[in-house]
Amino acid sequence: MSNLNDKVAMRHMDVYMEQEEKYTEAVLAETDRLQSKLQSEMASRMSSQLSTPPFRWGPWKRIEQKLIDYNQEAERFGGYAYEEVSEVSPDHRFIAYTMYDKGNDFFKLCVRDLNLGPLCSKPQADWVCNVAWAKGGQALLYVVTDQKKKPYRIYCSMLGSKDEDVILLEEPEENVHVNIRHTKDFKIVTVYVFSTTYSKVFLINAADPLSGLTFVWECEACAHCIIEHHHSSSPRKWENSLVDDENHVEPVVDEGDIGEWQPDGSMKIIDRKKNIFKLSQGEYVAVENLENVFGFFSDLDLIWIFGNSFEACLVAVVNPNKQAIEHYAEAHNISGDFEALCENPKIKEYVLGELPKVGKENKLKGFEFVKAIHLDPVTFIVIMKAVTGFSELFPHMLQGKSDPYVVLQLDSQIVKSNVKWGTKEPTWNEDLTLYIKHSPTIDLQVAAWDANLVTPHKLMGNGIVSLESICDGELSSFSFGCFKSLASLHLKQI
Repeated sequence: MSNLNDKVAMRHMDVYMEQEEKYTEAVLAETDRLQSKLQSEMASRMSSQLSTPPFRWGPWKRIEQKLIDYNQEAERFGGYAYEEVSEVSPDHRFIAYTMYDKGNDFFKLCVRDLNLGPLCSKPQADWVCNVAWAKGGQALLYVVTDQKKKPYRIYCSMLGSKDEDVILLEEPEENVHVNIRHTKDFKIVTVYVFSTTYSKVFLINAADPLSGLTFVWECEACAHCIIEHHHSSSPRKWENSLVDDENHVEPVVDEGDIGEWQPDGSMKIIDRKKNIFKLSQGEYVAVENLENVFGFFSDLDLIWIFGNSFEACLVAVVNPNKQAIEHYAEAHNISGDFEALCENPKIKEYVLGELPKVGKENKLKGFEFVKAIHLDPVTFIVIMKAVTGFSELFPHMLQGKSDPYVVLQLDSQIVKSNVKWGTKEPTWNEDLTLYIKHSPTIDLQVAAWDANLVTPHKLMGNGIVSLESICDGELSSFSFGCFKSLASLHLKQI
């Protein structure tokens, strides 16, 4: 609507909305009882006294104030008002926000004086996707995109100055993006430069944004560094650590836990992150729960389940119960010692056939069923977390790998075929696919699940294929996908 003061047009809109509401009520009429039940159930789980306590932020006052009038903005932008980004300055004097210009298909930057009301004369930039305040509200940093809407350039605009906005950083490469955000205390603006293969972090002193960027961190692909700067109860001065000391790097603890540093330098664990990941079809899986469920199968001592976002099914390493497996082998005339029984296809078929029964009894969903297993006769090892002291079980066969994520994964074709994990003489009519990840030393390595999948002279240590053996031409094909720093290696018979 181009004219919001047109009473006739507004009445037509009201009639239209009333008709939409009646139509919705008619369609959902059969679900009235279900809606009431859901509302009652949700209400019973919420406290009637639930509220968010107020907190003081800057020159905060208990006075209601309209920051952006969307009716006025709609008149400015042809009857359409859509705001994407908005940031109030630290002194609460200005608000910077972006409004969508439908005719030109970009977001336009606007800065409004909250004390006086009108828009500021500068900056008024187009193609803006992100903003961050600096210098106590006297300077505004903003990111613009190119015609393909890729964030690539950072500007600094001094409010009240007639000088042109200054370019602080520009990344013209097609696959490189930039982003900015201010820290909680508004003292530092962090600049993130990231692509499909790497990411970098820079700092800008908010008190002097034109002083330049300070390089802080560079990560390999699949790893992103997020820096925060704030005052806490700790006697340590963060501003001295991150800004003044160029040799200081705050350690990052990657233990799967959430913790906070204590004044004496120790870490206190305040929460644990569960081992949850997403499969390729978008379903989330909590393996700790599944391991507990499948642990009800009495013929298993331990089970370790694995999956990732590049596969649609789960796989597992299993420690079978020796007495139960030997009893089953004797009853079915299967010979061999315990190690040989773990490699016997009939034993694997038996165990893999029993797991779905346990899953169905416990009402697991189809994507939570294990589709392929490896029977490991060696008991799992116990790994102690260096920082947290928390212990977890880990398959012995994976010990010594540079990254626990480096593991053999069977694709859907192999899962359906007769090729099983640990097979002594696999059939090579179908390719096996290995997914690999950078090791911490950036050396590319591939882990073979079983040493018999490749020729022994090509192995390094415990089933590791060297980078040289990949490049010498004996392995048929090798492709590297930059998006997630993963590569696929198709092993054919050598």
